[in-house]
Amino acid sequence: MKTDRVNWLSVLQFGLGALSILISWIGALIFFTVGLFSIISGKGVHAAVGDPLRLFTMAAVYIAIAVLTFPSTYYALWRVLNLQAFDLRPLLNRVKPTFWITPFILLLLVGYWISSHSALAWFVFPLMHLLAVGLPVTCILIFTIRSLPLGSAQRIWGIFTSGLLLAPSMAFVFEGLVGVGFLVCFVLVISRDPNLLDQLSSLAEWMQKANPTPELLVERITPWLVHPAVILSALLMIAVVVPMLEEGLKPIGLYFLTKKRISPAAGFVLGVISGGAYAMVESLMLVSAGQQWVYMMVARIGTAIIHIFTSGLIGWALVQARNKRGYARLGLSYFASVSIHGMWNALTLFSTFFYLAIRNGFTLPYDIIYRLGLSAPFGLVFLAIGTFIILLKANRLMGHFRERKIQTPVQQP
Repeated sequence: MKTDRVNWLSVLQFGLGALSILISWIGALIFFTVGLFSIISGKGVHAAVGDPLRLFTMAAVYIAIAVLTFPSTYYALWRVLNLQAFDLRPLLNRVKPTFWITPFILLLLVGYWISSHSALAWFVFPLMHLLAVGLPVTCILIFTIRSLPLGSAQRIWGIFTSGLLLAPSMAFVFEGLVGVGFLVCFVLVISRDPNLLDQLSSLAEWMQKANPTPELLVERITPWLVHPAVILSALLMIAVVVPMLEEGLKPIGLYFLTKKRISPAAGFVLGVISGGAYAMVESLMLVSAGQQWVYMMVARIGTAIIHIFTSGLIGWALVQARNKRGYARLGLSYFASVSIHGMWNALTLFSTFFYLAIRNGFTLPYDIIYRLGLSAPFGLVFLAIGTFIILLKANRLMGHFRERKIQTPVQQP
């Protein structure tokens, strides 16, 4: 008697999706409950349990993660049950990315205004935050993958969910371990300098007694942040280690497809989708308000472009390595992705150091750091625009190769 083989990859996809949905709803409930407690208890406990605006926004973020994870879980379950699932891919052709540029600008203005009105912001701003993150990433993805082979809906959403959940979770763990290593090295250095040790003890005692606001805390620790050793360590961690880890982990869903025969264009598409999901969840977790929120949402568009391009490049190279044993090309693509990502992070870091030093009246240790911090915003804009143009070129190039392959007649032996 013949029996259908169990698709264990679909079983795993469904299990991870269902578990993620459950955890996300629990997280949303916790943040929402703590937010209500903060409102009921009054402003006196906001510093202890958190600002209600941030808590409700985080609750909305977890709900959004559960919703975004549902399609992958749905398609995986229907595949396990051998049922015909509804195909959402045709809906992508109806989305016009350029239409959303003006609504996005209005969204930022409304979100900025609402965040300054506490009672209204608690329940409206979370939706503004979700849209301000989701719209740009979705539009960039559509610009990048239109007219390219998408593959099955289950594969698309599975790759999206892996970039949304699996890759960030693993990156968080590995980056945390590396961060602990940096912290141990920092403690060893501090322990050999009694003066620095006394300053650190004094800072810790002040934090415990004063219960400072984030702004006051940043002002107090800025002299530490602009120390040459701290700048060098931050650059090594954020501009080297983090890109190396993230670029290897972002297309993690593609690693499960190494035995599948897919085209390089499909590998590019899947990498792009995974990178977009990674950028989306990373931006969703960065919750702020007011003018800072507007700046952050605009800046995160550039970050999304970088994540999408570098992940798409590695996805293309992975398939090339699988199909043609082009491992040298894969190595070069990984190096290029890490370099672009590292350059973006380094410019962001220099800009942050420059802003902190100028705002709090401190002098940066080296003139080169001052100059890099001053020019960093222009470098970020140039890098984001240049990368987006390359993405559009890559879309046309992948489509050209695909059309040429289809039109080329198969040679008969």
